[in-house]
Amino acid sequence: MSLNQLIKLCALSGVIALGVGVNAAQAQTIELKLSHFVPPNHAYHKWAMAWADQLAKDSGGRLKVTIYPNGQLAGPPNRQLDAARNGVADIAFVLHGVTPVANPIVFYSKVPIRKLDDFKGLKVRYAGIQNKYLLDALGAVPLLIPPSESQDALSKGIVDVATFPHEAAVSYDLGTVTKYAIEPGIATATFVMAMNPAKYDSLPADLKALIDKSSGPAAAESFGKAWEVAETEGRDKEIAQGVQMIMQPPEDVAKMKAMMAPHIEAAIGALEKDGKPARKFYEAYTK
Repeated sequence: MSLNQLIKLCALSGVIALGVGVNAAQAQTIELKLSHFVPPNHAYHKWAMAWADQLAKDSGGRLKVTIYPNGQLAGPPNRQLDAARNGVADIAFVLHGVTPVANPIVFYSKVPIRKLDDFKGLKVRYAGIQNKYLLDALGAVPLLIPPSESQDALSKGIVDVATFPHEAAVSYDLGTVTKYAIEPGIATATFVMAMNPAKYDSLPADLKALIDKSSGPAAAESFGKAWEVAETEGRDKEIAQGVQMIMQPPEDVAKMKAMMAPHIEAAIGALEKDGKPARKFYEAYTK
């Protein structure tokens, strides 16, 4: 073999090896760690499992989403966003502050609450500063307790009442330790799936496109529909367990809205001062 032939053979071998390396890199499985704070029987976890399966299928196995439920990776709800921001998790399910007064968050109580005066002195597990303002105005004692500890707190008398949607009340088994659910709801829980930007930027373009396609408004609508079904089923299950639904009089609901009005205005004003379209968002959200 001549020297020129040997050089060509070595060059060709290098090109083939490089091609194999590129193909191997493209075929490499990329793991995304998804953290959330709800139990595996929660509607979100079930939705996330289906979402992960679809991503794996659409990527030909190149994207693998490993899900850490119940705060296993990042802890309680208030740590989830930081986990995604700092790279502890690649994706996190984040609970925003909650917005009074609307459905679906209701009071699950060990004692009947039929009028606003009945809230006085009751220890209430809450989530979100706006709900704390309402509880303070009602004369209740707000206690900040992680969702996963609420059932135990109710059973031991640490709290008398806990605020949850019906679906989540089933997930946390509140029907075994409470007798009443007070409707209508006082707030809505808003959520976001947040992804670490550096992790997103590191993905190949085609995998980014899969993430984009399967998230955003389409995913919100998909999860929203699943949540609505789970919320109805949750309420029915609680009733079957013997939980009594108590409807607050319209005049009391109106009073609660009046109590919250100054706090809502203060929050909107602070955000507007920072250049955020808070009023436009609030009006659209509560329409």
